[in-house]
Amino acid sequence: MKKTRLVPVVTAAALAGFCFAQETPAPSADQAPAAPNAEEPAAPQQPKQLTAEEAQALLAKLNTQNVSSVLLCWPMFQYPYYQFVVRPGANAQEALDKWSESFDLLARHALANPAFAEALLAEGNALFAALGDDASGSDLMQRFQMFCERLVAQSCESLYAEKPDQVVPFVRELIGKQTGVVCGEKGVKALPPGSVTTLKPESIGSFIRWLHGMATGEKGDAKIAAALDAEILSFLSGELPADVRDSLIDTLLAPSFERAQTDAAAVRQLIADAGRLRAKLTAEDAQTVINQRLQAFGERMIDQTSQKLCGEDPATAVAYLQGIAEKRTFCARFGEKEMAEFSKDDFPPPSDEFILRLIASTYPRIAESAVSTENMRALNGLVVKTLVSEDPEKVPSNLLSVFLDGSVKRAQDDAESAHMLFADADKLIAGLADTNSQVAVERRCRQFARKSAIKTFRDICPGRPNDVIPYLKKLADTGTLCSLYGNSFVSFKPGRTTAVSPDLVGQLAEEAIIGFSNGSNTKMLSNILDFTATLLPKLSDDAKQTMLDRRLDAFFLVGNYDGAIDLLEKGLPSHSPGWCRGTAAKLRYHKALNEGKKAEAIKQLMVFIEFMQSDEQKEFEDCDPTTGIIYSREWVIAKNFMRCAEIARDLKDAANEAKYLAEAKKLYATALEKAKDDPKALAELKKEMQAAGL
Repeated sequence: MKKTRLVPVVTAAALAGFCFAQETPAPSADQAPAAPNAEEPAAPQQPKQLTAEEAQALLAKLNTQNVSSVLLCWPMFQYPYYQFVVRPGANAQEALDKWSESFDLLARHALANPAFAEALLAEGNALFAALGDDASGSDLMQRFQMFCERLVAQSCESLYAEKPDQVVPFVRELIGKQTGVVCGEKGVKALPPGSVTTLKPESIGSFIRWLHGMATGEKGDAKIAAALDAEILSFLSGELPADVRDSLIDTLLAPSFERAQTDAAAVRQLIADAGRLRAKLTAEDAQTVINQRLQAFGERMIDQTSQKLCGEDPATAVAYLQGIAEKRTFCARFGEKEMAEFSKDDFPPPSDEFILRLIASTYPRIAESAVSTENMRALNGLVVKTLVSEDPEKVPSNLLSVFLDGSVKRAQDDAESAHMLFADADKLIAGLADTNSQVAVERRCRQFARKSAIKTFRDICPGRPNDVIPYLKKLADTGTLCSLYGNSFVSFKPGRTTAVSPDLVGQLAEEAIIGFSNGSNTKMLSNILDFTATLLPKLSDDAKQTMLDRRLDAFFLVGNYDGAIDLLEKGLPSHSPGWCRGTAAKLRYHKALNEGKKAEAIKQLMVFIEFMQSDEQKEFEDCDPTTGIIYSREWVIAKNFMRCAEIARDLKDAANEAKYLAEAKKLYATALEKAKDDPKALAELKKEMQAAGL
């Protein structure tokens, strides 16, 4: 709402030449409200009761003014507010905007004045008729609808308290016309039917249910309750819109359903009440609705029971699910000890969709519990049968993923569950008709197999090194996952889900190289190198590339320079020819030095230095992982010139020694400049130069 001060209000009234406050003078300044749109507006005094003619005349004036603004002076109703409402007759959209601004204030007054409420609703219908199909008024129409239903709720309360003998006529009016009714001075009065006064069926049901509850409660009246039931039944026996019919059936059965939710004995009463209602309503549609309500109630109770059983006794929950899926009847637990099993005669059977949803929602709870492997096998059997045998259109879309998630989670730490996972997966792949689902199962099992094998293998390498090569060979020969749990190997059942590719065997061999890379077991590394040589031809191009890189590391770690050099001479897909040539030269340097061939060692170092000085290595930097020191290209080359100088000194070659030292000195100067902002690297570099006498 707009904030309106007293002086502008009076001025506007004078300019408009129009004020509705003819019977009561306008309030003084100290009586005017501070802000009409305050969060908690002042409570209205008892407004003057208008006759229908007066109310209609008031709104008609408001509706027909063609001035730009009209002042509506609420003191006429002893209501301490001012509100501008513009309603030009030629502009329905502008009228809609101003009605939206003013509606809450108008509705508040109308709640206490039935005649004004009737006129207000009539004017609202006129407004919506002018708007036609324009959707812009939908929000205001909803507010009108809520206002109308609030009027009816207010009527229900006052009617039962003051005029209980009018309850049945009130209900008759409500169901018959499906429009709002209010309590006026002379009793129940119907509001004019229209788009904003037609009640929603669920609202009709809630009002009648409230009255019915009052009549059947502790302070109720049995005669009124019986008369209400008879009135509702008479309508149900005739022609009614389906949604109104359904709402009235819910009204009659609501008390029985409410009691049955918490009281096992009341379930039989519910069945009896529903049976009597079915006997009185011969229409097939009505009986169908009753059955649907009973079915929904039973399914709700089953779901609650299943959740409770999962928390208390997962094993019982498994048997519970099996019983429902097999018998297709209601089994529901009420209370702590009493199990009430309903037959098909008592309740319509639970729907197939519900049973399948229940399995899908219950499975994760049981799978994450400590239920025994035997019970999990029974539950998995139920799920597999469901996925394979049931109508795919009815099976919840998430059941397969829920099953795989739970099965994989349990299989991670339990060998028996791992066996179960692969056995169930093979059954699914063989039984599922949907190719995409088959692929999903196979992919998920392969992912688990890879992770499981790698995890197991990492445990084997340091703990049981003698098992490494036999494990790899068995895996390569059979193509079937073999995984170690505890102290024994477990071979999963061969099948499409457990078959492994040579690439996985290669990945495990790489893990073994990493596991023994600390240099404590060079014999094992040599054995792995022999094994991977036979595996290489079977690997994919990508897997072969990573294996070659890992083999190069292993050759270097065991001191097999010839093997490493042979790899480099053949070329590595992951490295340039220049890198392979330079690295091979560095390895030949080590080999020559070990063999005492010092001149050859210098020759190979110079080949390596030439590679380091090439454009390919101009952005080179290397970080020592143990110290965190970053080595620049110039620093690395300088170190290698110093090695050449030391070897030349041993060879008594003073000229070349001086030449190599001079080259190193120039490169160290550049390295110092690059390291000037790295205190740690700078300190190490100066220490190294000092030791070299530079």
